Amino acid sequence: HKGGGHKKKYRKIDFVRDHNSIGIVIGIEYDPYRTAFIASIYDILNFNYFYIIAPKNLNIGDIVKSGVNAEIKTGHTLSLAKIPIGSFIHNISSKKNKKARFSRSAGTSSQLIEKNSKYCRIVLSSGKQKKLPSVCHATIGTVSNEFSFFTRINKAGRNR
Repeated sequence: HKGGGHKKKYRKIDFVRDHNSIGIVIGIEYDPYRTAFIASIYDILNFNYFYIIAPKNLNIGDIVKSGVNAEIKTGHTLSLAKIPIGSFIHNISSKKNKKARFSRSAGTSSQLIEKNSKYCRIVLSSGKQKKLPSVCHATIGTVSNEFSFFTRINKAGRNR
């Protein structure tokens, strides 16, 4: 008879986003399982719905792209080789065609600092540097709901 709590619906997030898609943001929602907001996307190429981690300054009605159609705009997902040096990125995969592993929490982002033909170097929000293959995918921008991230730090007493 232990346990309880409020029942929650799990929303499956698309962490891969390596396929070609052009989507329209139809809603920004709260997700009880994560600190960041999520965006509901309708894919006009494949005629389906999916969720992504919402970047900061993404609004309802914006277009988000991934794959070869993607441009350098907030919310678009493309390979690290196509992203300019100095850009802030999040939702970064560690290998080609794998699920994103880095910078997925509220208010976090990484910065692309170096790239060559095979590898790219990024600085995570912790300050640690990672060397990743240039074929890995990342989303441009910073993760939304940064206020939640900073209030957790202040409550823990680390930022005093």
